[in-house]
Amino acid sequence: MHRILGHDKSLIICENQFFLNDFINFLKDKKIDDYFVLNDLEVLPYDIFSPHQEKLSSRLETMAKITSEDKIIVLATINSLIQPYFDKNSFNSFSYEFSEGDQLDRNHLINSLSKSGYKASEIVSERSEYAIRGSVIDIFPANSNLPLRIDLDDEKIESIRIFDKDSQISFQTINKYKCRPSKGFELDKEAIALFKKNWRREFNEDGDFFDQVSKGKFPEGIESYFPLFYEKKPAFEDFFSLFSIFSYGKVDSGAEKYWELINRRFEDFISDKNRPPLKPKLLYNDPAEVLKNHEILPVKKEIETTSGVNKEAEVEKNLNQNQTTIDDFNEFTIDKKIVHSNYGIGIYKGLKNLNNTECFVIEYEGEEILYIPVDSINVLTPYVGNQDIKLDSLSKNNWKLKKEKSEKKAYDIATELLEAEAKRKIEKSEQLIIPDQDKYQAFKDGFGFSETPDQAITISQVIDDLSISKPQDRLICGEVGFGKTEIALRASYVCSENLKQVCILAPTTLLARQHYELFKERFKNFNVKVDFLSRERSQKEKKIIIDELKNGDISIIIGTHSLLG
Repeated sequence: MHRILGHDKSLIICENQFFLNDFINFLKDKKIDDYFVLNDLEVLPYDIFSPHQEKLSSRLETMAKITSEDKIIVLATINSLIQPYFDKNSFNSFSYEFSEGDQLDRNHLINSLSKSGYKASEIVSERSEYAIRGSVIDIFPANSNLPLRIDLDDEKIESIRIFDKDSQISFQTINKYKCRPSKGFELDKEAIALFKKNWRREFNEDGDFFDQVSKGKFPEGIESYFPLFYEKKPAFEDFFSLFSIFSYGKVDSGAEKYWELINRRFEDFISDKNRPPLKPKLLYNDPAEVLKNHEILPVKKEIETTSGVNKEAEVEKNLNQNQTTIDDFNEFTIDKKIVHSNYGIGIYKGLKNLNNTECFVIEYEGEEILYIPVDSINVLTPYVGNQDIKLDSLSKNNWKLKKEKSEKKAYDIATELLEAEAKRKIEKSEQLIIPDQDKYQAFKDGFGFSETPDQAITISQVIDDLSISKPQDRLICGEVGFGKTEIALRASYVCSENLKQVCILAPTTLLARQHYELFKERFKNFNVKVDFLSRERSQKEKKIIIDELKNGDISIIIGTHSLLG
């Protein structure tokens, strides 16, 4: 350790994430926490999807620290160091400083944020998002762990507050803050012109991707074209020329495997006219340059390699508890559907060794094949649902569209729930009590069984809900036969005793009729009229039942969705 601490600037290159996690644990044991991790972007080479914004922001911040700190320890996997860098001259090309009492031009702010890769959003919950609601501007800076809320008085900044992204409640006031770029560069006229010039130097045709960038947009996967936005490709030496460099694990072997994967992926995408891939040497950093001068650190015995294979199972205890482990392979069954977070639903075809890299094989529509290295298992989950669902396609955009549609639907549902809860907090409901405990005991005796502990607790909670002025909002979950219907019966009794009407909605006519027979039997000695409404009823019967409901003659009505018509 003294060899590392004896230098002002040290870079530790780790073979993979296992070795990096182990080295972090080693530093923790030595009570050393003053270090930075240059994280992996966690996308496949030439991926059409962008890395998660958290990964981009963390990488950008660490690279900024590398250029500004006089004394620093940096940890990185060999894959991370081979991946594209930001241009260090562009770190401060976009910055927008907010200070209390300053004037703020909202139009100029929106334009600046958009050109730097920030996205407009209804609610700010992730880095590089912003929302404007009248005189309130919410921004989640790429270089911040928490979002900011700016209150304006006309065009004057009245206050700047930090708020919680989950509760959206502000909790601290600050005087000023400087936003950094989201993508490492600003997509202004100069950047677009430079991109066009560099693109046409490398490719013969323009294509859809070229058109999107030319219009000032940040398309998915723009990171695979980073060098085209700079006059000169950022290189390893630009950042680490003054560092003492150490390696931990078989970094040469790791670099060789990753470089082979990069070249295979390049060949896979080389025929794509809309998104032609840059040559590996133009986009990625040459492993030979990264590893040309480094000191090898001794590896702890429990993670030393034998015959070129890491004993990863032996160091599993040192890994982050949230990391997916090899045990999760058992969740995948050959010829069963599987979901990739970026590419959608395919069929798992087993494992295949490609140039000493173990990969999952996934087949998509049109017999398209995707190979996923096993260390990227976190992007895969077993498919659960309708087995007749159509497979997604690697060459089409249908999965992305489905994801966007689902996210929008989820947002709409969340909005409705929030609105309902807001109304529920404002509104008052009549407090329902049990007027005659002896009579209620007689009704309980009709159950004929002993209540389970969970059932007794839930019944008590539901009755308590009915006794307060806030409208009830409770979901009862349980397996078939665990007594959910009895809970509904007890709640219906309390309501009917307080001269309130009850509606029991069932998903099928058969279940609705079964409930009707049970409710009618349980309430037959309590002067409570129970009735049943479904498609089985004639129009004449339906009219009579509806009239009795309106008149209050029916206390409990049971039926299917026809009750809502």
